[in-house]
Amino acid sequence: MKRIINNLLYNTDSARHIAEWTNGADPEDPQYIKEVLYRKKTKEFFLLGEGGSSTRYAITNGNNQWEKSETIIPLTDEAAVEWAKEKLGEDRVGEIFDENIGKKAADKKYCTFFISSEADRLLRVNAEREGKRTAQFLEELIFKTLE
Repeated sequence: MKRIINNLLYNTDSARHIAEWTNGADPEDPQYIKEVLYRKKTKEFFLLGEGGSSTRYAITNGNNQWEKSETIIPLTDEAAVEWAKEKLGEDRVGEIFDENIGKKAADKKYCTFFISSEADRLLRVNAEREGKRTAQFLEELIFKTLE
């Protein structure tokens, strides 16, 4: 499955399958849920969630009826770790994630700023080329340029 979300491509064919969870119901059951955790080459995590007509993944068919569906949900590192803890158990988290993923860094700050579309394109293209998340690439660029 491919989906573009916030101008970023999420593709289950090119991403690395990390882990999966199912609620144990039959795939034809309206309560069936399956979630698969993926990691892109640029290091972002995302979830492919699918579910029956009585789950949060259901979509309306326009006739006041719900049907099974699937969707992609981008995840932060922390959200991916929390998903793994909840769905797979604490013991599996260490097997799946490297030691730096999911640690809350007190020295990190959330920033919002505006840049031109061309600067955004260059930033994303170069980050992807180096296999890095955009924020990581930008932070390294700032340190390299301003030190």
